[in-house]
Amino acid sequence: MTVVLTLSNSEEWNTLIERSTISSVENLDTLEKMDESVLVKNSVSVDELHNILSMYDSVILVYPAIQTVLSNELRAGTDSELAATSAARLFNELLSTHRAARKKLKMLNMRSLNFATSEELILLSELGWSLDSNSVEIEDDIFTLAAFQIVHQNKNLKKLAELLTASSIPFGTSSEEVKIDIALGKYGSKLREFETGLETAENNKNALLESQQKVSAVEEKLSSVEAEGDLLRLQTTQLQEELEKYFNLSHELENNKSLAVKREKELKDAVEALEKLNGLQVEKISELELTLNDKNKVLLGLESQLNDELIQLEQTHDELHKARKLSGDMESSLTAANSRIDDLNSEIELLKAHLSVVQSELETYFIKATDAEAQNAKAQKVIDQLQMNEESAKREYKALELKFNELNEAHRALNSAHTRETKQLQHECSNLQRKFNSVEEAKRLQRSEHIRETKQLQREHSKLEVKFKQQRGELAKYRHQVERLTSELENIKASGSWKIGAPARAVSKAISKIDRKKLKLRQEAGLIYTSELFDADWYLNTYPDVKSANIDPAEHYLEYGAKEGRLPSASFDGNWYLKRYPDVADSGVNPLVHYLKFGQNEGRSASPVLLENFKN
Repeated sequence: MTVVLTLSNSEEWNTLIERSTISSVENLDTLEKMDESVLVKNSVSVDELHNILSMYDSVILVYPAIQTVLSNELRAGTDSELAATSAARLFNELLSTHRAARKKLKMLNMRSLNFATSEELILLSELGWSLDSNSVEIEDDIFTLAAFQIVHQNKNLKKLAELLTASSIPFGTSSEEVKIDIALGKYGSKLREFETGLETAENNKNALLESQQKVSAVEEKLSSVEAEGDLLRLQTTQLQEELEKYFNLSHELENNKSLAVKREKELKDAVEALEKLNGLQVEKISELELTLNDKNKVLLGLESQLNDELIQLEQTHDELHKARKLSGDMESSLTAANSRIDDLNSEIELLKAHLSVVQSELETYFIKATDAEAQNAKAQKVIDQLQMNEESAKREYKALELKFNELNEAHRALNSAHTRETKQLQHECSNLQRKFNSVEEAKRLQRSEHIRETKQLQREHSKLEVKFKQQRGELAKYRHQVERLTSELENIKASGSWKIGAPARAVSKAISKIDRKKLKLRQEAGLIYTSELFDADWYLNTYPDVKSANIDPAEHYLEYGAKEGRLPSASFDGNWYLKRYPDVADSGVNPLVHYLKFGQNEGRSASPVLLENFKN
């Protein structure tokens, strides 16, 4: 019975579950011993893996690639150093578990398994797990690209990745590299979306600023309305003062009326005395009559002026009624009204002076009895006129009082409306301020995230640019080698010995078609060329005799180098490998070819350095 487990529940694992054709259970609690293979859907921990290995003889563990674990941590916002430390701890525990149960535990890289070929899937079914061939393409992003770069730069993680590869069944290794163009293309789309979001936030900010400008305009308007209200209150106060002055004037008129009544009584007494006077003063009386006529004309003029002043007061009241629209003219109108009232007071004082003159003249010419009666009648007319003026003044006072009450009510209504509008505007202003603060905060976070991702992308771009320059240098080196070899080949073909040996080469070519040994040599050379354990440049630089002989380094190592104790690279020691595994030495197979074809699948070590790491 074979049990198939995983260390990570991910989309890749769900895809493998769908492709699996063996029986499955949800978790370890429902797992029972049976004759056939079973897949456990939910992930297990390393401790649970220990328990499973103690109960079953064959376990296949599908683990996530180091790059996948790192990309998930980076995508979640974890710091790269913490993510690397966490991944190193997990895979060190896994390798320790594998060393303790190498025969029972077979490990598969989840990312590589998605690229397994049909032949590799057949090999997997022989191990106890059958999958259909409908593989799903893995979509890489910028975080996956960053994870590959971190593994490449971190010596500890790079060594762990190599150990995991050496300890795992190799499936689909040729397709494990991340597709840089696709990852950067996705990041470019995300960056464009982010820039669109920033532009939208900028538009919202501009709209909010326009709203704030409108609020400022409304506040200025409110200030002007408040100033207008203050001016109106001042004008109302001045009008009230004027009304009080006018009321005092009416009281003075009443006092004058009482004085006139008293004078009337005196005049009656004077008339009775004047009846006893003789007619010698007829001429004087005529002159006095003329003087009185003049005084009456003066009184009539004063009365006309009083009527004009009352009309002007009514016009002033009309102007007060229009105080909201003509607040600037109101002050001048009130000033004119004050001037008019002052003039009226002066004229009243003049009238009093004239009355005093008349009284003195009447006292002087009291003997003129005949004219005293006429003077009494005229005085009665003046009194009647004064009474009419008093009634008119009372009516005007009541009208002004009504106007004042109306203005006061309008002022209270204006204050109430102003208070309501001010509160409403303050509420709207506070709402707009909260919205503005939220937009500013979102914009700040987006800008911070954009700066962080931009810097990370710049760092990755710089690293990729350095790698590109290195690869371009290597390409130039290989191109130079090809040109050198081509030149040497042309020289050889142009030599006489080449032309003489043409028939022999034709025969040799015919023989090589059936030369199985030569064919096997080329196949094995192609195999080791695809492995990182064979470094052609290192081999030529380490053994200059091979380089000077212009022999293919892979074929030289397969035919002569391994037998002469030469190493294919600094990462593989063939001499140690043959001593470590005598069965390989007895078989006569090249140590590197044996390791690539069989040894790494069997869990054998490639060098004493790797073995020492396993022991540690």
